[in-house]
Amino acid sequence: MPSRFAVMRGTGRGGGNGAALAHLDPTQPTKIEPLSPPEGGGFIEYVSWSRDGKRLAGAFRRPSGQGKLATYTLASGAYRVFDVDAATAVWVNGDRTLLYLRSGSLYALDVATGREHEVLTPARLGRGIAGPIRRYGLSDDERSLFVIVWRDQSDIWQVTLP
Repeated sequence: MPSRFAVMRGTGRGGGNGAALAHLDPTQPTKIEPLSPPEGGGFIEYVSWSRDGKRLAGAFRRPSGQGKLATYTLASGAYRVFDVDAATAVWVNGDRTLLYLRSGSLYALDVATGREHEVLTPARLGRGIAGPIRRYGLSDDERSLFVIVWRDQSDIWQVTLP
């Protein structure tokens, strides 16, 4: 039976935060494997697995508390930190793009080039939407995007992607 993995974050040595992979196999004791430490310290959190299972994406936190969007390649232990403020991201477009929230709007980042573009703002939803996008979800076929916008109450919208 192949191992499945979970990513966990907890207290590392010396009281710092750390991220680790937990190999989940019901026939074996759970094996915890810390992720490679990045140069200059820090850790990745709020991760999303790439569909091919080879990379993670999430918020990369430096010891200073600064957070940026980053990827982590499991095979090499290499981090790639983008100059983008984002807490969470999901892989789309064949693991070539990261979709994430920033300042109440939805953006996409081309992982190869590091270029980002705006995908959706509350204003584009129409009907005088004044609140920020707070949550989103993407269907498995990546053709439907659900967004939640709220001010004093929540509104849920469905957008069909081309």
